[in-house]
Amino acid sequence: MHPAGLALFLVLQSGAPDAYLAGRTCFEQLDYRCAVELLTAAARDPRFRAEPGRQVEIYRLLAESHLALRQRRQAVEAFVELLRIKDDYRPDPATTSPKLLDALDEARRRLAATPPGVTAGRQPAASRLALRLVPAAQLLVGRDAELLQPGACIDLGAELRLGRHWLLAATLRYAFHQTRDGQHTVHLAGAWAAAGPGFELGNWRLGLLAGLGAVRFGVIDREGKSALLLPLLVQLDYRLGPWHAGLVLGPGWLLTLESNPRSSLLLDLGLRFTVEM
Repeated sequence: MHPAGLALFLVLQSGAPDAYLAGRTCFEQLDYRCAVELLTAAARDPRFRAEPGRQVEIYRLLAESHLALRQRRQAVEAFVELLRIKDDYRPDPATTSPKLLDALDEARRRLAATPPGVTAGRQPAASRLALRLVPAAQLLVGRDAELLQPGACIDLGAELRLGRHWLLAATLRYAFHQTRDGQHTVHLAGAWAAAGPGFELGNWRLGLLAGLGAVRFGVIDREGKSALLLPLLVQLDYRLGPWHAGLVLGPGWLLTLESNPRSSLLLDLGLRFTVEM
């Protein structure tokens, strides 16, 4: 028999016919999938609507079970529902895991940012703003690689997550490369904006962005050139509370704005650090 069915059968035999006790039994036995199944059923049971204390316990156990299964989003949603019932809920930080406290803090922020009439637990569509810093190595491909050495690049910007699946980014960029003979340094500065899909799986996040920007590059004390920048980004990071750390791979194209335009292919590989506001 499936563990959830077995737990429910045992509770029924004991004369306490509700999914809450069965789910709690699964939770105490560390069978978190069984606990999620039964406690989700208990959360929908109309008998508990008149028992706020019992509802708080159900959602607390649900949140802990989801976190044990690495289902952070669902844990945050459970905490949102808990806070709707008891907005002053404060577990003891000395006996509560940091992951649980972090999920509870996000639920509190999400609930505070949710307009009236919107169900926050089912609408993680509230926009989330993050600041990001990306130091990277920058390579040139093709003929430019014969003229310039590999260089360094740094991006500083902001990222807006719209719901679960879309990202917007605005970035300032600075990069530099030495010439192959080592006598000059070519500097590049500019800005770009990008958008694309974003995906979340537990604490992992993947973003695929395409952008457009404008830059100015050249050797100091000499006339520079203007160019369009078309970056493509693949970014993967891991969430640690409000902080994220990960990797970025970004090919990009420079198209000079002159009578005889020419293009350059860039390849960035960097570290990505972000913090949610």
